[in-house]
Amino acid sequence: MPLIQITPDEVLKARGTNHLDDMDLIHSPYGGHIVVVAQKRDSQGMLMHVCWACGEPFEPEHRSLAGVEKVAPGGTTPVLLHRKCNEERRTIIDMASATRGLSLRRAIAQGVKAASSLAAKIVTG
Repeated sequence: MPLIQITPDEVLKARGTNHLDDMDLIHSPYGGHIVVVAQKRDSQGMLMHVCWACGEPFEPEHRSLAGVEKVAPGGTTPVLLHRKCNEERRTIIDMASATRGLSLRRAIAQGVKAASSLAAKIVTG
């Protein structure tokens, strides 16, 4: 039985996670409760917090690009997004879709890492 079953729908979701490389849980600056924040890797490979709606980084010094909290439809934990994205009522990336794409990418990476390790052991004998 295969450990990973990849459907065409999951492949599309994994491809669509180009601005959402991971997620983070932080304490809200507005009340201390837990908030979910999307993360993206910058050009140096460092993870930075980004908006759940547009995938762009936060800039607290600019009012429209500062973070605000919103509970996604069907969700219970608030997510962080730009004030402008909240005011424009942009669609928040569905957490289930985002995490399914991430889990598929992680599972593939884990398989490639194991295969690479095995290939290295075969070469070194």
